[in-house]
Amino acid sequence: MFTLILFIVLIVIVIASFYISTYLYENDITLIALSVVLVGILLSVVTVGFIMDGVIDFISQKLEIFYSES
Repeated sequence: MFTLILFIVLIVIVIASFYISTYLYENDITLIALSVVLVGILLSVVTVGFIMDGVIDFISQKLEIFYSES
């Protein structure tokens, strides 16, 4: 469930940064538009890191059944 919420947050970040930067670029505010894109990319990378961490924990818990030491 937490991973699904993070996927939704990731989609919202990408769409919001796209529309905000497009609006700023059309109004000749290019420096702020580029910084919005950069912040959007950094937030996306951090969000994907959290998603991968959750997926790795989930997989390791499932594999622990097969590789548990007796």
